[in-house]
Amino acid sequence: MNTTPEAVASLRHSSANVRAEAARYLSENPTADAEPALFSTLADSAPEVRNATAYALGQLRQPAAATIQALGERARTDADANVRKSCCYALGWSGNASLNARMALLEALKHERDIGVRCAAALALERGGYDAGFEFLTQAMRVDDRRTNLEAFTNLGMLGLLPGDWTRDPLHMSLLASAEGRERLLSAAESIRGQRMVEHVSTAEFI
Repeated sequence: MNTTPEAVASLRHSSANVRAEAARYLSENPTADAEPALFSTLADSAPEVRNATAYALGQLRQPAAATIQALGERARTDADANVRKSCCYALGWSGNASLNARMALLEALKHERDIGVRCAAALALERGGYDAGFEFLTQAMRVDDRRTNLEAFTNLGMLGLLPGDWTRDPLHMSLLASAEGRERLLSAAESIRGQRMVEHVSTAEFI
């Protein structure tokens, strides 16, 4: 597909693959005109379509309040963990610091079973300037569990809080394998974060 109208029309196609491809096109070519159609496919029967739709909605930067509410609801209740994760990321990418978005992310941080979704919620909170996100990722890096450490490490990197080319540096992965190494990574993350002129907001009243 080559145009936004074509992609919007394809969101109603009978094939889930075509609908997902249309949502991916709209994520690469974001426009507010596509938001109503994407809002509808957030409830699509196919998880791959919902996942691509959440990603596309996140690229809009300033989605409508109803879209934020729907993403928050999906972040809490969707049956697919990847969709819940993408909804959390979308809430962080949108730049919308609404109470609805924040409360949905805090709920995911506290009650979600999947560590990947919880770390995505933490990333979104940190992007919004809420300290609970960074605090959670810090705690997750200190847990003696490989997947938990890797998810926290990945999200710290996505936040720009790890030095250099963190996705390719073998030193980072070797540090991730030990508690001492993870503390070194956290020290680097805290240093980078401390250099940023960002006002952080206490979330104690919500936790």
